[in-house]
Amino acid sequence: MKKTTLAYLIVSVLLFAQCNTKRNAAVEEAIAALQKVQAATQVGVNYQNYGQLVIEAKAQVNKANSLLSDSGLKTELNQAMDAYADAALAWSFKFQPEARSLAPYLFPNIEPGKTLIPKYSLPITDKDLNTIKVDEALQFIWVTADSHIAKANSLK
Repeated sequence: MKKTTLAYLIVSVLLFAQCNTKRNAAVEEAIAALQKVQAATQVGVNYQNYGQLVIEAKAQVNKANSLLSDSGLKTELNQAMDAYADAALAWSFKFQPEARSLAPYLFPNIEPGKTLIPKYSLPITDKDLNTIKVDEALQFIWVTADSHIAKANSLK
């Protein structure tokens, strides 16, 4: 009986260690993917490359999410990812045919500005038009993503 219990305990410890290793690797990969997007926004990136980086980061965050229980780390990874996805949405607004007359501005009464301005507490920088330029909004949103990445890094 003691041998069976000891064997069960050893197997359990080994399985836990293996799961923990997979979890840690997935978290590291997710943070690395988010940091790659972060670096691109710091040095300059075009819309097409940004979109590809966001897709790659989302895949890594999804992988980490599948191995994480609800925690502060999972929340920070998701909030960083949401910010990058929201920035992509704001950026894409500039290229939509129906928005050409509104671009390059986000308006508080028209999507995506209606959602993004309050979500990120974006300041109205053009008081005459009651708007914020998309490029200015991106900078604010990316700073939010940066803070979530830093918090995730501290929680891993």
